[in-house]
Amino acid sequence: MTNQLYEFTMKVTRGDGCDLPEGKHGALVPTYVGASDYLTAVKKGVDAIKIRKFMFEDIEGQVREIPTDRWGEYVAQVWPEFALALPSKNQIPALVESGAVLFGPFAAYE
Repeated sequence: MTNQLYEFTMKVTRGDGCDLPEGKHGALVPTYVGASDYLTAVKKGVDAIKIRKFMFEDIEGQVREIPTDRWGEYVAQVWPEFALALPSKNQIPALVESGAVLFGPFAAYE
């Protein structure tokens, strides 16, 4: 089965050893996952954030699918200031097919 690209935002809190600035309690984390379905995507995203020593709290908003051929437009519209830090439109199909989990910019909160 071919993977699709799923996007969702996780709410996470500080875990022992996580990379979160002192004084911050948690973060909202845009998450992009190559998976066969949205439930698998969420599970992979949660597992990946736990490996980074964050504590998963919840999904904020909805899980949605982003067509890989629209990735370049998506990044230009949603994350123009981070375009160089995110995979290019040419890189994203292989990453999605391999089942990669990618995180966008963390928005930390107190």
